[in-house]
This record gives sequence, structure tokens and C-alpha cells, in this order.
Amino acid sequence: MKQSVTPESKSSAPRSGCVRALWMAVFAAAAATMLPWSQAGAQDSQRIVAIVNDEIISGFDLSSRIDLIVLSSQLPKTPQVRKRIQAQVLRGLIDDKLRLQEARRLKLNVNEKEFLGAVLRIEKNNRMKPGGMAELLKRNNIDRVTFNSQIEAAISWQKIVRRQVRGKVNISAEAVDKAIARMSANKGKPEFLVSEIYIPFEAGKPVTETRQLAERLYKQIGQGANFAALARAFSQSATAAGGGNLGWIREDQLDTQLSEVLVKMNRGTVSKPIKGQDGFYILVVRDRRVSAGLPQSDVSVDLQQVFLNLPKGARKETETAQLALAKTIAGSAESCGDLEKLGKELGSKNSGKLDNIKLSNLPANIRNAVESLEAGQASQPIKAGGGIVVLMMCARRGDLVDEQVRKQVERMLLQERAGLVARRLLRDLRRAAFIDIRR
Repeated sequence: MKQSVTPESKSSAPRSGCVRALWMAVFAAAAATMLPWSQAGAQDSQRIVAIVNDEIISGFDLSSRIDLIVLSSQLPKTPQVRKRIQAQVLRGLIDDKLRLQEARRLKLNVNEKEFLGAVLRIEKNNRMKPGGMAELLKRNNIDRVTFNSQIEAAISWQKIVRRQVRGKVNISAEAVDKAIARMSANKGKPEFLVSEIYIPFEAGKPVTETRQLAERLYKQIGQGANFAALARAFSQSATAAGGGNLGWIREDQLDTQLSEVLVKMNRGTVSKPIKGQDGFYILVVRDRRVSAGLPQSDVSVDLQQVFLNLPKGARKETETAQLALAKTIAGSAESCGDLEKLGKELGSKNSGKLDNIKLSNLPANIRNAVESLEAGQASQPIKAGGGIVVLMMCARRGDLVDEQVRKQVERMLLQERAGLVARRLLRDLRRAAFIDIRR
């Protein structure tokens, strides 16, 4: 049974030993140079703003996290903005407390290598040199403890979700078969590179509160706030740690309410908040492409080509004649050697061998024409580069065998299930927790 605690009897929970040691020297140096606070400032920083089970969140914790989010999200540094995001930031701090508490209960620690690796990834994604994050925090007078705590909570949560998925989620052979069938059927259909911000409905609270929060975030994005940083700070999806990145998805992979909006969005656009079954979503389409179907490794091929020049502004009769010649060449060559001889006989300077070419690097029209060719099979004539080309497959390397395809699809399904597990687990932790928010 959960019991209430008195504020005077508790302090912030200790962080993992290795991470605490990592910043100890920095904190000591910083403390030596700090100026005395005013009495009002000290009282505000020591004020308890929330109790989560038996741990407190202080006014200083909240103010420091707001500083970090304003910086990373590129929000205006105004009192109005700080006040507007305060409730959202506090919710994030509460959730991080719950994540860290659950990690301690499960005896899952964050070691120094994991912590430093996460920081290096952040620096790399933001085009910083190693150590750039510490310099940025120092330059903007942001307490490093709040950054440290946020990273530790994110790593811990990933470990917790992975444990839950490994222990309870089983991807059946039938589920893999169905996914493979869907992917094959969707070859040639549009796919979208999407990031999301997910704000769930809260039990006992009106939907309008959730809507207002989502609309505030949407407004901040429109004013120039960084989408990925807002997702890391406020999104309640498993994708939050990655800046909300959902990866490449098709419309059939989303709920109807979301897919109806997604298909109408252009590259680089952000959706208004969309009401889904379990909360509000904000989507951004970072790119679009045509689905290639089943996942493929980076296949490389050897090709033989014959290139027939087509002068700029050539008459229709000339183009028709060259196209007829190309079809004859494609039909008569039975091997790459045959095609090579024909190219030499025609005296085409652009004919010849193309060795170790990655399919993914070829233009879409060329790739589509050759990717399904068998060795010794010629393509239909293709108009490209100021002429007409016939290509023959000589060799290919890197095709995935059936078992490898199935393993890739299984990993994709596990990632989808992990998102559902993460949402349910955090919801359960909130429901079971004693949370006292001091207004």
C-alpha cells in the first residue's frame, strides 16, 4: 500500500554510481564558482512541486528541465513560454521518476559506456564534436544533472521495454507470413518517412485538456521549435527517445484517422493534432518514396550494356528505328559475352561492362528494369541519358535468403509491439504510483 510522505523527510533519489561519478568533478568546480542566491530564489528552487512515490521533484529540478527543453527545442526564452510549458515539463519529470524507479526495482543499471554512447549519439546527430554537449550546457548555464537524469531515464526505459518484449511478446510464424504478404502486395505503393508526437488521453481528465496540450505543441512547432526535441521532451510514444522517428511506413500501418491525413501531406509538412483512438498525434512527413516491397540487403550487380545514341531533337522516325534496333539486340543476345560483341560491332562508345553496381544507387527506372532479371537475361529497351539502353544481368550478390527476410520482418514486428508495450507499461506505472502535485 502506498503511503504519503512528508516533504522534509525526502530528497531526490541517488543516480547510478558510474553516472554520478562521471559528473562529480564538474559539479564540484561549478559549486565553487556559484554566487549566493537571493532568499526568494533559494526558497523557490527548494520548493517541492511534486512527490512521486517516495521521491520529490523540486522547483530547481523543474526550472532546470525547462531551461534544457527551451534550449534544445529552440523555443523563445520568455517567461510566457516557460509558464506555458511548465505543466508539460513537470509531467515529463514525473514519468522519468517512474522510469528510474522501475529500473531500480528491476536492478537495471546504466553503465558509463552506455551513458557516454548516448551522449556521443546526441552530439553526432546535432553535428557537434565530442564534448560539445557539455560545452553547450555550460555556455547556457544549464545544470548538467537534469541532462544526465533525462539520458539515464531514456536508457533505463529502453532496457525495461526490451525485457518486457523478450519475456512476453512472441511473434508467430503466421504473423510473419501475413506481414510478408502485405509487404509484397504493397510494392509500388507510396511510403512516408514520418516522425510523431503522441499525447495520450488521461484517465479522469477531459479530452479537451489533451487537445489543448497537443495544440500548444503544434503552435510551438509553427513558431520554429525543433520537432525532434519536442518529441523527446513531451511525446509519450516509444519513439520519443529517437526524436519521434517512426521510420518508413505505409498508410495501412496507421489507424484510419492518421492515414487519412498522412496521404494528403507533402514532404516537410506538419499535421495539426489528429485525434486517434488513444490520444492526439502530430505528424511530420520528412520524405516520400515508392515501396520496394520486401526488405532487401544492399544487392550489388554486374551488368552489360549496349547504348544507342539518340540525338537531341531527333525525329520520331529516328527514335522508332533506334528503339526497334534495341529490341532486336535484347532478343538476340543470350549472354553478357554476346551483348558485349554486339556493342563493339555497333561502335557505341558508351556500351560496356558495369561491375559491382549497387542496385540502391541506380536511378529508379533503371533499377526497376533490372532488379528482377536472371543471369543472362536482357532488359527491355530503356530511354535514359540521351539515348536508349539495353542491360543484361551478368551476376548479382547480396540477395537475402528466405530465412534472412523472415528475421528482418520479425524484428520489424517486434519494434511495433515494443511501442505498444511501452505505452501500456507507463500507463500502469502511473496508475499504481502515489503522485502528489503541489500547485
